[in-house]
Amino acid sequence: MKWCPAPGCEFAVEFVMGSGNYDVCCGCSYNFCWNCTEEAHRPVDCVTVAKWIMKNCAESENMNWYSIRWILVISYFLLLLLTLWL
Repeated sequence: MKWCPAPGCEFAVEFVMGSGNYDVCCGCSYNFCWNCTEEAHRPVDCVTVAKWIMKNCAESENMNWYSIRWILVISYFLLLLLTLWL
């Protein structure tokens, strides 16, 4: 038995071995993988899902950096324009 990983859910889920499928459905209607507790991802294996999550996280950090960089560049040019006008 495992606790459901859905936010706010207090249900426990039981897994029946032998089905060849690790996707389970909780009483709260959340579907998750029994092995890794990520959202149900059949037919993709847990290792591939973990790699996908890491890749998306890294890309998100890159986008944050690019956004901050552009904000700094625009701010710099706005300050430059202001000093030239004054």
